[in-house]
Amino acid sequence: KIADTDTPIPGSTENFHGFPVVVDIAPEISNGNVTFFDWGDSPLGIYSWDGHVISVVADENTIAPESSSSFTNPCCASIRGDRLFFSNTVDDIGALYDYVNGTFSKIVDSNATVPGETVTFESVGGFIGLIDNSPAFVGIHGPDIFNFTFGIFVGTSNSDIQKIVQEGDSAPGGSETFTNLRQELAAGGQHAYFLANQSNGVSGIYRGNVGNVEKIAISGDSIPGMSETFDGFNNFPSPVQLNGGAQGVVFGAVDSNFDSGIFRYADGSIVKLVDENSDFPVSPTANVTLAMFSASGENLVFRSFVNDDPVFSDILFIDVGNGIERLIGSGDQLDGKTVSAGLIGPNAMDGNEIVFVAAFEDFSQGVYVAHLEIANTIEPSPRQIPIPVFALLAASIAFVSVANMRRDFC
Repeated sequence: KIADTDTPIPGSTENFHGFPVVVDIAPEISNGNVTFFDWGDSPLGIYSWDGHVISVVADENTIAPESSSSFTNPCCASIRGDRLFFSNTVDDIGALYDYVNGTFSKIVDSNATVPGETVTFESVGGFIGLIDNSPAFVGIHGPDIFNFTFGIFVGTSNSDIQKIVQEGDSAPGGSETFTNLRQELAAGGQHAYFLANQSNGVSGIYRGNVGNVEKIAISGDSIPGMSETFDGFNNFPSPVQLNGGAQGVVFGAVDSNFDSGIFRYADGSIVKLVDENSDFPVSPTANVTLAMFSASGENLVFRSFVNDDPVFSDILFIDVGNGIERLIGSGDQLDGKTVSAGLIGPNAMDGNEIVFVAAFEDFSQGVYVAHLEIANTIEPSPRQIPIPVFALLAASIAFVSVANMRRDFC
């Protein structure tokens, strides 16, 4: 366990209030380092955990670099190794910040000129990942908030920003243009990955770098190895570095039968990882609906809603090479309390580590890390849910047992 709603906030007399998991506000993990957000009363703040100690990264009392003003509602932090990125508006200037070894620096702000334009940004921020170690981020420009252009850019300062793609650019393979770049964005290796609509209404997954955009899949394309076609796309997590060094991306899609699935793209090929008809460790009468997921290498964790009328469950499953296995979910016991749901964001998994928020039936919450040590699946419990073996990261180890299942979390 990293923290729960009984844990004191560093430097405060209050405890943490709760841990949001919505869109790009969610706990993340990278190289064993975790970042998370507290959503309670002021001061709102971003916090980090290095495997031992919780530290304040920024809250509403933290003075922003190159300013005498403090951050406003700091949130939306993302971590890569020992670097933490977040966007904020200070003195009416939107900016993307870098935080390393306790020191802030401003990367870019809305005073920068939009590449290829004569105007400055209306807003910058929304870190989406690193391209060749340079931050990729969202930039918005236009005459007003109702008529703006949304784009993806990369750069390390206001003077070296380059455009990857923006609304109005030509879509590959035809005469259409991009009309809507969605919030499902990511970057890694040498590419940014994005979900977009074309001017003809077709939606698709694309990847791009400076001067080049390529299609991965669009609605109407045949799904490899299946008779169905892609109908639409959703839930877009970060790129993954696959075994052997190939860079890929994992994305969610709905097929022409309206079944949702999770797919991986790498080396020019698309492979289905799981869909709602896969072999889940649940009752054969249950219906499974896929929700948020996160991937790292060949490993996958995903949230699912399981309806076995009249019982409804909210469960985190993993697939780390031994088929689909249950991680944690409704009805499980953790820290002496009953879990109602396990919640994850798009960057919840790094290697064999998963950071998640456990929501309990008493309305408390906690942030936990699971370190996966894959072993042979043990005998199913009376609920017939096979459970993999997990190991704690923290020095104080707690074992949580349900029947003949074993799960260890820190």
